[in-house]
Amino acid sequence: MRTKETHVTSVDVRHEGIEAAPAVDASAGIGELPLLSRAGSSSMLQMPLLEQRGRSRFSRRALLAGLAATAGSAALGLSTTSARAHVLADPPPPEEDGTGAGGTAAGTVFASFLTDVHIDQAAAPQDVHLQLVLADMQALGVPLILHGGDITEFGSPDIYDRYLRLVPKDFPAPIQHVAGNHEVRWDASGGAAYRARLHEEGSRSFDHQRVHVIMLEVARPLQEEAHVDAAALDWLRRDLRATGRTPSILVMHCPPGADFHYVNGMDELFSLIADFPVKAVLAGHNHAETVTRVNGTLVLTGRAVKGSPVHYLLRHDPTQKHDRLSIDAIALPAPGDDGERTVTRIATIDLDDRPAREHGALPRDAEARVIGDTLRIRARVGEDAILARALAQVRDTSQYGRTEEGTWVDVTREGADLAADVPLARLGPLLPGPHRLRLRTTDADGGLWEAETGFTTRGGPVRALETFEVEGAVCGALAVTREGTVLVPTDRGEVVSLILRGSRLLRQWSVQTGPVLRGIAMSPDGGTALVPGADGALVAIDVRQGRERWRTKLDGHVTSTPHPIEVDGELGVLVSAGPQLHRLGPDGEVLWSVPIPMQSCGRPAVLGDTVVIGAGDGTVRGYSLAIGAERWTASLSDRGSAYQDLLYGPWTSTIRIIGEDAVLAGTVGTLTALSASKGEKLWSASAAAMYTPPLVLDEGTILVVQERGQAALIDPATGGLTPIGEPGEVSLDAGIVPVLGTRRAWHVSYTGVVSLIDADEASVTPLRQVTTSRVIATPAYLPDAAVLVVADQDGQVHLLDVSHA
Repeated sequence: MRTKETHVTSVDVRHEGIEAAPAVDASAGIGELPLLSRAGSSSMLQMPLLEQRGRSRFSRRALLAGLAATAGSAALGLSTTSARAHVLADPPPPEEDGTGAGGTAAGTVFASFLTDVHIDQAAAPQDVHLQLVLADMQALGVPLILHGGDITEFGSPDIYDRYLRLVPKDFPAPIQHVAGNHEVRWDASGGAAYRARLHEEGSRSFDHQRVHVIMLEVARPLQEEAHVDAAALDWLRRDLRATGRTPSILVMHCPPGADFHYVNGMDELFSLIADFPVKAVLAGHNHAETVTRVNGTLVLTGRAVKGSPVHYLLRHDPTQKHDRLSIDAIALPAPGDDGERTVTRIATIDLDDRPAREHGALPRDAEARVIGDTLRIRARVGEDAILARALAQVRDTSQYGRTEEGTWVDVTREGADLAADVPLARLGPLLPGPHRLRLRTTDADGGLWEAETGFTTRGGPVRALETFEVEGAVCGALAVTREGTVLVPTDRGEVVSLILRGSRLLRQWSVQTGPVLRGIAMSPDGGTALVPGADGALVAIDVRQGRERWRTKLDGHVTSTPHPIEVDGELGVLVSAGPQLHRLGPDGEVLWSVPIPMQSCGRPAVLGDTVVIGAGDGTVRGYSLAIGAERWTASLSDRGSAYQDLLYGPWTSTIRIIGEDAVLAGTVGTLTALSASKGEKLWSASAAAMYTPPLVLDEGTILVVQERGQAALIDPATGGLTPIGEPGEVSLDAGIVPVLGTRRAWHVSYTGVVSLIDADEASVTPLRQVTTSRVIATPAYLPDAAVLVVADQDGQVHLLDVSHA
């Protein structure tokens, strides 16, 4: 990533009246590190107070208040954090701050930003890094701390408690956090653990020293990539409208814009904030210090505290025209490091009230249209805008979790007009379907100004019929009922039944459930839908009547896929909820419950009288179907830490039956066949095929699509793996849908590309770009009508005619 600001290296800046924090004695126990105050005094600092926005209610959790850590403090030698409250009040009146009306005194400390601490279950260097940083912040009189997320390694309640114990109980400054992917990616509670211990409000905002600060929560439960969805955009729009012309700073975990590919919906985000004076985005995630200006907004990503003790100090540095914040990177010597504390000026934030939409360099009125084999691009800029360059590219949706510049083409400027007619072949291989065009201008100072617009390429054997919209993201697998209807679950807690009428999808009924993050399962007779809810309830729905049969509240969040079973002619269910596996009877009654190490977010299977399930401690386990007694344990990940075993283990594996006494379990790197009766390992294959559940074809061959898109066939007897087709695009969670009676199957990538896989031809044929959003829900196939139903993270349900494919 190219840095757009000049970086000064190793400049030791001593601010007037503030002593640099000396290196802290590394021999001090965790939780016992001394905290320093202004000018070396041992007295408690008198901190400036925050102004509460009338529209944003702060809870005590929001300011690390009322938090008591209870687990493991004695064993770790740490003092329990007592309840502490930070009073929210108006800032000092203008005549008391030394600047007159409307200003803040030069040198006044505004806040400090840190990110990516990654506290783990066991003591680690980042514990000391965090406390070194906190000590330095207190020495500088920092009145507010902004945390960019990845607070923990994997978001378990005990790690949050460790983190809270590492913040001294008398620490005077409030800490505002946003969740990172590490807080929610492996969290079976669906983010509830983070909300319970830190910020129950979700996204929130407040005013501080005449700057509006926005903590934007966009990490998605059980997902890696951030998503700025419609709800987040609506909340942000209302918040910014209420703020008016007050300059704003936005804090989020994953960086948006420029060449970052970590945020789904970042074009909508920048389009929204262009109407308001949002002056900076403070982010983390990539563990690197980068500074970029996008649409006049400074985007800073910070180095990870996990790697070294570092934080970013924001201070008022006003000009004659308007206030300004300087940003200094403060790097501290870690224990055993002979280096010195350094202060490096890396950027400034202009706090004027001018929104991006008023700048002439911002492309506006952008449009793109396919004419023959050419893409016609048109846009406008300000007549007086001084531009170094104008470029365009088709957004590469295949980019996932990367920083990548991509391929750009030049756009010609004449006066206020930007124009280009580009052969489609120059823009890369474009499938039929929707695409996003990025327009980028570069101003004389190297700042980037970007806008996006959509266009559609036509042709191909798959035809888009209609798009139906539901409220919320579709995260779990769609289901086809015996009535031929399609059930669509959402993370807003609704299951919608859609019926096909000609070439249209019509809403039939809906049932309220908890937020659905995993797939719906159908009973063997196709008449009952079993819906997992992150609120802890498993709901059985009569699909003909569209009504609830029963609802069972379990002790834990149901963020796994249920497995229906039939015993003695009666329906039963196996489902995990948090750290427990449950067997339910025909009316939803709990027959037995057994603990599972950590969690399971996958789906169990039953072979004979043994239940097989993947667990969060790196193991696969077998239990008695009758009484739930544990029969065996097989380790698939033994890496020496709970985090590593969770990350690389079968925590979200869909167990498949592949033989008379053989089941298949997946991790991020391998597929392993196990004896269902004894747990013995039969074979292992090197295949990253846990997230996209494998499909067992009619004759027993296993079809997989790996995380980076490579399809393969696996021999169920030996584990021999044969790649088929070319590597495709990223595949996460959305399963493979068979074309019954054939050795063909449909697959939709995370990036929205629908492909037809043919095992006989050993081919994978990408056919259409269905959506520019992300897809993690297994699609539904209606063979009689030859239609495929695909739902995405923006709540769009796409109906496709695949009869000619």
